[in-house]
Amino acid sequence: MSLEIDSVSKSFGGLQILQDVSIAVPAGGLVGLIGPNGAGKSTLFAVVGGFEPADAGHVRFEGRTLDSLSPQARARQGLMRTFQVPRPFSHLTVRENLAVSAPGQKGERLRFAFLAGGMLKREQAAIAEQAGKVMDFLRLAPVADLPAGQLSGGQRKLLELGRMLMCKPRMILLDEPFAGVNPVLYAEIADRIVAINQSGIGFLIVEHNIPALTRMVNELHVLDRGRIIAHGPPDDVLKDARVRTAYIGGAS
Repeated sequence: MSLEIDSVSKSFGGLQILQDVSIAVPAGGLVGLIGPNGAGKSTLFAVVGGFEPADAGHVRFEGRTLDSLSPQARARQGLMRTFQVPRPFSHLTVRENLAVSAPGQKGERLRFAFLAGGMLKREQAAIAEQAGKVMDFLRLAPVADLPAGQLSGGQRKLLELGRMLMCKPRMILLDEPFAGVNPVLYAEIADRIVAINQSGIGFLIVEHNIPALTRMVNELHVLDRGRIIAHGPPDDVLKDARVRTAYIGGAS
């Protein structure tokens, strides 16, 4: 498995938020995670992404235990996450947001800025080319030179995906890709996610829009009150009586 969440538990102030949660996402997998409000989904993403330490259990990626690694170190390993509310640089254009997302730029190091002008120009040209390809793929080219602060909710979600792609991830933790998006754009965003997945990049996706999510994913996990209560093919999971009770019963 590429991503292994192994028996993870987490509490805050004596309140148990996650208890013995295990999820496996294969390399190139497309896996969904749903659950009622307060089920622990955001906390799980925070633990997997390195923003919160687990009290127990482990997170492994491509065979390596990540428990001691920072979010930045996990991203360098190829495991990256988005947030429910996109965080672009609002004053920068779409093109500029993509360009600054490219990791390891030598121009950020003072000694290179003075000593390697030709090298920097080649690097900048390569980044600009990559950003152009990402914009074309995500159909953002028409708004390439607009400040990110002027984008629609759907366009911001696509830009967030683009910023991930500039970093060449191997697995993306995708948080609420349809939140704040005009329903007209659901299909376009889903289409781009599936296309990215088909290129070999894995996804673990948290989403409240169950119909939109289940049209994309191959496997679905349900989190309720900090525990996984069902997992498997989406159609089978949604028929599970425990899942229906979790939602209809109004678990918080």
